[in-house]
Amino acid sequence: MHPDLLNNPAFVRYYDAWQQNPASIVFAPIAEFYCQYKLYADARRICEAGLKSNPQSVLAHYTMARTYVCTREWHAARHEAQWVLARVSGHTGALEVLQKVDHALGGARLRAVPTQSISSQVQAPAGRSSDPKPPAKPVVMVQDVEPAGFETVVTVAPAPQEVPKEKPVKVQRSKVIRPAPWHTVTMAKIYAQQGHYVKARTIYKTILNLDPENNEAQTGLATVERKMRDAAST
Repeated sequence: MHPDLLNNPAFVRYYDAWQQNPASIVFAPIAEFYCQYKLYADARRICEAGLKSNPQSVLAHYTMARTYVCTREWHAARHEAQWVLARVSGHTGALEVLQKVDHALGGARLRAVPTQSISSQVQAPAGRSSDPKPPAKPVVMVQDVEPAGFETVVTVAPAPQEVPKEKPVKVQRSKVIRPAPWHTVTMAKIYAQQGHYVKARTIYKTILNLDPENNEAQTGLATVERKMRDAAST
């Protein structure tokens, strides 16, 4: 176990409660602590044990998904993230996990496309063999060539006579701002219990910016701000 965890009063309190009652839900924040210190095997072990008694814990399944991402088990991570989204639609952490999985698997599929199969698909249009001049050959631009004969990104430029007359439409995509994976109500509570009220308040406000109806975040923010006022008055 990481020595810093043994000196963390919040972790020790959660861990002692879990030792006394293995069916307690506190296994989820314990797993989050393990992930924070990259102890992924311990996090998975805690989640698997806790899910036996609390199979419907959203936080535990989300933590499992994050653990699978860190160990590059993409399909398992997608399964856990989809489980979370089926019960909490719009869960920002699960959506971020799916985004990472799709990016990883998409890149793997591009690297798996062999050069020969790409070149065989780039052929001159049929029915032009009688033209006095041979048609212009498509230009193949290759970026990031893999050493094993695979091409990561292939862009096929059309022949000059095939350039479309219409200008391509530019699509502007708005940037979706999502909280960091550890911006959860649980982590805000942990910071508050440790006396880090500013960090806890920041996390609560981040959650409420995306989900203004989050009751836990509203209550937690009010509690933290009250404690900050009490501390300032003493």
